[in-house]
Amino acid sequence: MITFLGDVALISNGMKSEYKPQHPFVFNCEYVIGNRSDLSPTLNKINLCSSNMNFTEIFGSTPAAVSVINNHAYDYGTTGFEMTISKLKNQKIGILSQSPFYLNDNCCLLAYMDLGNDGQFCFDYDAVGAELHGIKQCNNATRIVVQMHWGIENHPSASSRQREVGHWLVDHGADLVIGHHPHCVQPIEQYKGKYICYSLGNGLFGNINQPSHFDNGGN
Repeated sequence: MITFLGDVALISNGMKSEYKPQHPFVFNCEYVIGNRSDLSPTLNKINLCSSNMNFTEIFGSTPAAVSVINNHAYDYGTTGFEMTISKLKNQKIGILSQSPFYLNDNCCLLAYMDLGNDGQFCFDYDAVGAELHGIKQCNNATRIVVQMHWGIENHPSASSRQREVGHWLVDHGADLVIGHHPHCVQPIEQYKGKYICYSLGNGLFGNINQPSHFDNGGN
């Protein structure tokens, strides 16, 4: 059994979680893990960054894996992204990206983003379809879970685009689709016997009214 949490950004002081997963758990890591003073921010957007990765203290254990495919992954450029990957690897936390991550022999996890031109990751039907097909060809019994960063922030309903992509993923081999990004819970749909969770909402998300970088003056 796997527990899927929503968006996590440990960017505020004293963050705690009363919920302690009893099974291996996975979440969307929606912040750069590092020290702001060591990094250069991307301008004209909200940037999320913190050195806090006390996952065991907060959740009771270390996550089995986290997704780094989201619109905040490059808030502090390639340096920030690579620093995040390095720190996760140092804690032996699995990293979900556009390449398969096998949680065990029967479960493969992938992560993609579909927010148009927002961010470094664009949804490529051909590439995703080929990846899904290749996994099933190797072992048809493998269960494929796709984490999607998509949708409209603070919108309680799935968009037509989310439904289109969600159905397409199931049609091409996904056994479960888990959505992130809207920061609120959206409906769960059963499609061809598979479940599409359009958005899990926030798992544990800090106050984004903290000082951020919008322009050269830091305003």
